[in-house]
Amino acid sequence: MGVIAFATQKLTPAPQWLDYTAPSYWTITNGSWDGSEYSPSFTGLFLEPAGGWEVDFRPTQIRVTWTLNYAHIKVVVLGDPGATIADSGYTYDQPVLEDLTFGVNDISELQFTGVKGPLWDVTKIEFYG
Repeated sequence: MGVIAFATQKLTPAPQWLDYTAPSYWTITNGSWDGSEYSPSFTGLFLEPAGGWEVDFRPTQIRVTWTLNYAHIKVVVLGDPGATIADSGYTYDQPVLEDLTFGVNDISELQFTGVKGPLWDVTKIEFYG
């Protein structure tokens, strides 16, 4: 009796924008979730990954959208241990679109700060990959 061999091929999906806004992806260390968006405290909004999805996750970009277009917002993506993966600087541009440079670091925290205090809310967090 003959043996039939099948070749296997690992399929890699085409890169696309993936929505990571849901609170199931994040532990809020500063700020709050109101059911549809994240609100900062007076010092900003800080989110840490929840559930382990960030391990070996290497998207090439982050895109963040917020309310109040005139707000001057800064988005920082930190890696573990202590590396800066991306830093938008303060910007009025919306959405913030930043390239990500990982090295060996996993995402450890997203930090959002605004010049005008807590007058803005983050409505969408997306990664491209």
